[in-house]
Amino acid sequence: KSLYESSLNFVQPITENLKVEPSSIKGIELLSEKIVGRSGLEISNLIEKINNSDWVKEGINMLNKTKPICPFCQQKIPNQTLDMLNQLFDQNYNEIIALLESAQQQYKTLFNLFFGKINRILEEYQKVFDTTTINRKVKELEAIIKDNNSIFEDKIHTPSIGYTLNSTDEILDEIRNEIADLNEKILNNNRILDN
Repeated sequence: KSLYESSLNFVQPITENLKVEPSSIKGIELLSEKIVGRSGLEISNLIEKINNSDWVKEGINMLNKTKPICPFCQQKIPNQTLDMLNQLFDQNYNEIIALLESAQQQYKTLFNLFFGKINRILEEYQKVFDTTTINRKVKELEAIIKDNNSIFEDKIHTPSIGYTLNSTDEILDEIRNEIADLNEKILNNNRILDN
């Protein structure tokens, strides 16, 4: 489908800035890091030995609901042990998790803004030009972003495991190239009208 199939009309060129840089999000680098509780405590060595900081953190969350009774063995936990457990996941640990949550929110916002711009472009120009390829590539990007949001959720739930986001660079370049091609068709249409 092209504008040339019907009578020619002036079409406003696309001026949207479609640059997206997820790597600039503060805290996104934490996805690949192993985030565990504080070291140097008596209990830290045991937790490192069993290599399950996340399980211990989840246990502490459950313990906070049943304190001072252990939710697993149903025995009273000594105050000294409770203090060590509370020191293990200190303010620094909680700040790192909060930074990850903030990075996830920024990532969602960044791509929601991008999809908003793309949807406005598609809505305006699909009546006049063939946007099938752009639509398909946008769906591919949406699937990648959905997977990446799941990766953020997994990291927040199991911070001791390193994760890597699926790259969006290639598909974003493809979408921007398709938009540039569409814009060239618009400019060609307008040049014909000017003559």
